[in-house]
Amino acid sequence: MQENEQLVLDYAVRTVDNPLACLDTRAAARRFLNDLDSGRWDWRPEEAEFIIMCMENLFCHQKGEAIDGSPLRGTPFLLQDWEKFCVYNIFGFYLPDTMIRRFLEAFHMLPRKSGKTPYNTAMGWSAGLKYAKSNSNIKAVAGSMKQNMEGFGFLSYNLHRLGLTVHEDLAHGLRVLDSSLGHSFSGAIWDGYISFDALAYRPDLFDAFNANIILLDEPAAGMNPSETAELMHQIRRIRDTFHIAIFLIEHDMNLVMNVCEAIAVVNYGRIIAKGTPEEIRSNPAVIEAYLGKEESDA
Repeated sequence: MQENEQLVLDYAVRTVDNPLACLDTRAAARRFLNDLDSGRWDWRPEEAEFIIMCMENLFCHQKGEAIDGSPLRGTPFLLQDWEKFCVYNIFGFYLPDTMIRRFLEAFHMLPRKSGKTPYNTAMGWSAGLKYAKSNSNIKAVAGSMKQNMEGFGFLSYNLHRLGLTVHEDLAHGLRVLDSSLGHSFSGAIWDGYISFDALAYRPDLFDAFNANIILLDEPAAGMNPSETAELMHQIRRIRDTFHIAIFLIEHDMNLVMNVCEAIAVVNYGRIIAKGTPEEIRSNPAVIEAYLGKEESDA
C-alpha cells in the first residue's frame, strides 16, 4: 500500500456519512468508494502518490500564516487530507490497460484565502512533470493578469528556490519570461518538455500589448468574405484602441484599400507605387501590374 493510500481511504469512509460535510463532498467520497468497488477502473495509487510527492517535496509556502500565527514562508507545502483525496481522485483511476485517466477535469470550489491558488498551481506543475515526455503545456487562466500572478509568483518563488531556471543554471535551466510580453516558464526537463503560461481570459485586463508595430503577413489567406470582414474590423480596433501601427502584407485588395492609410505596391521585388488608397487605385503602373497592359492596334 502506498504511503497516503490508507489515509485517503479513511478520509472517504469517514466523510461519506459525515453530517457535517457538505453534500458535494459526501457525494465525491461516495463516488470514490464506488469506483474502487466497481472493477470498471484500474486503481493505480502509485500515480497519485507521485503527484503528492512532487507537491510536498518540490514546493514550499511562499507566504501566509499557520493556524497559530507563525509564518509559513519557506516551510514545506504539506497537503491536508482532503487535498490528498482530490489528488487520488484525479490521478488514481484509469481506463483499463491505458494511461487515460478516469477524470480529465476537476472543479475545486473553495472559499477565498484557503490556499487554492498555490494548491492548484503545485498540482498543475506536478502533473506537467508526470506528462513531460508528451510535452506538457500548462495554461493558468484567471480573470485578470494581476489575479493570475498569484499562482505565477508562487511557482516562480519555488523554481528559483530550487535553482531550476536559467538565472541559476544558464546551461540547463528553464527559460523565464516575466514582463509585459508575458509570464511563462519553459524548457526541457527530465526526458521531456514543460511550459507554463499565466494568461488572462479578459484581454482588456492584460498588463500590456507591448508593441509599437504589428506585422501581419497575409492574414486573410484562406478566409471567406465574412471572416475577412471580421479581420478588417479587428485590425482597425487594435490600431485605434492601442494606437499601434499595422504593417500589412496582403493580396486581398479590398482589405488593403479599406484598412491602410498609406500603401506601397511591390511588383517582382520592386516598389512601383506609393500613396493613399485613392492614389494607388488610379495609378497606371499598379493597374498595369495587376490587370496587364492593353495591346495597341497595329
